Amino acid sequence: MSGIIEAENYQSLLSEIKLEIKSAQQKAINSVNIQMLMLYFSIGKRINAKQNELGWGAKVIDKLSFDISNEIPEIKGFSTRNIKRMLTFYREYATQSFKDPYIFDFFTIEEPFRERELELNLVKNMEKFLLELGSGFAFVGRQYKLEVKMSSGMRSDTLVI
Repeated sequence: MSGIIEAENYQSLLSEIKLEIKSAQQKAINSVNIQMLMLYFSIGKRINAKQNELGWGAKVIDKLSFDISNEIPEIKGFSTRNIKRMLTFYREYATQSFKDPYIFDFFTIEEPFRERELELNLVKNMEKFLLELGSGFAFVGRQYKLEVKMSSGMRSDTLVI
């Protein structure tokens, strides 16, 4: 077995590892974002519940902000304004859309949904949406197998699936 590293094989290995690293980084960022959204929603939910149960007013938000910044000084993002946004976030989205896993009110199909009918309506709405975006977007097709092979240094701008 030769100890010589072939440039082509090495570059291929390096490219694969770099892609894997970038993919892992993106997954980590996405996980953090999901956890932050869940935290903000939970904080908004807790504040809303206490305000409803105990009749607390908006001053509780000022106090929470002050106490959080004093007790956990290294953490940022819990100003009075941000906590009010968390409460608004909860109130705006603690509706039917969080209770039902799928909301298809914009379709004119009746429940229970048949998979084929649902797919056709989703594709129709996706095509309409892409046309409204204007030039630069393309609809390739339904259930279209897409293989993307990129040489090093090339990136895909956007891929909507």
